[in-house]
Amino acid sequence: MSTILPQSYALKPSGVCVVRSAVGDDAARVIACARRVFATTQHTLTQADEFTMTEAQEREFLEGQLAHPSAAFVIALERDEPGAPVVGIASLKHANPKRKVRHVVELGMGVGPTHRGRGVGTALLAALMDWATAHPEIEIVTLGVYA
Repeated sequence: MSTILPQSYALKPSGVCVVRSAVGDDAARVIACARRVFATTQHTLTQADEFTMTEAQEREFLEGQLAHPSAAFVIALERDEPGAPVVGIASLKHANPKRKVRHVVELGMGVGPTHRGRGVGTALLAALMDWATAHPEIEIVTLGVYA
């Protein structure tokens, strides 16, 4: 199981965000964050109208990520309380299912427009890199974009 426990990170110019593993109950808020990301930047492969994930599909995806021993999906929350807005999302996953490259994972991330430049991406990356460093199989992290 790939659970990353809640961790607080300082934001610029002030405040904190909490980064933790996403769970099935986060599906609607993860979708809302992804839609904000895709609608406000041209730097992702996915355009806003191409993102068609339903809440049920997202829930299933997030639960699968939690169950996968070599994948992680984290969210950054505006505050540490139930229902808090998701302001950033990030994942590490195998880009290739071949056994010879199971030591390689791909990073994908996005931060909502209201929290860009405040350290949310740094917090997401730190949580995932700490997890990857402690993982017995992962040796290489590559960067990708959500597609």
